[in-house]
Amino acid sequence: MQMMGHTETVRLLIQHGARPSLRTQDGWTPAHCAAEFGRLSVLRLLHSLHAPIDQEDRCGDKPLRIAQVYGHQDCVDFLRTNGENRFSKNSNQT
Repeated sequence: MQMMGHTETVRLLIQHGARPSLRTQDGWTPAHCAAEFGRLSVLRLLHSLHAPIDQEDRCGDKPLRIAQVYGHQDCVDFLRTNGENRFSKNSNQT
């Protein structure tokens, strides 16, 4: 049996009530985590669902910076193009 991919797992979690705008104690959003691990498809999904993909963590780093640090150029390119998420400024839920 084939395992479900990361994108489908995230989609299912959100469909069942997970809130993609929540943050960790360090201020990370799901977009920060996706950027760290190079999960471009998850970043695309989050963006399509109007989840914040450009918020700063407690150190001032955005998912774009995290993707740069870990060398995920495809994520960097996507975040540069789509990083100004029009919904992110209203998604300051903790």
